[in-house]
Amino acid sequence: MNKDELVKVALCGGGKVAVLGASDKAHRPVSDVMAYLKAAGVVLFPINPRVEGKEILGLPCLGSLAQIDEAVDIVSIFLSSSMQEGLADQIKAMPGKPAVWFQPGAENPDLQTQLTEMGYLVVVGDCMKVAHRRNCTVAHDKTK
Repeated sequence: MNKDELVKVALCGGGKVAVLGASDKAHRPVSDVMAYLKAAGVVLFPINPRVEGKEILGLPCLGSLAQIDEAVDIVSIFLSSSMQEGLADQIKAMPGKPAVWFQPGAENPDLQTQLTEMGYLVVVGDCMKVAHRRNCTVAHDKTK
């Protein structure tokens, strides 16, 4: 699968996305992207140990990827590279083999290379919200 196929299947098709670095603060970019994707029908799993147990956009926030008990299509990273230690092992332990999407500002060349060498599809240099707007037909106004 390549990036274009991933967008069509997971974003346009209402796939499942784990969001690392989810926030309960509405002014953060991650909150805007999550609200957009949720309105577009994407199933979200917010992940942030600092707000574990709280709700974000009406969804329970989990403390780690290990708490997701089903396969997801994408792990979306909104964490700075300094917060990404051990992430390859956490992703490897997940059910299935999700694509890993580094949101702008979360780039980490070492981790990107490691994940690519492990056989993961890695997406860098594009925002999921922008990719959805560019590639998916949305039938309602909530995502504009």
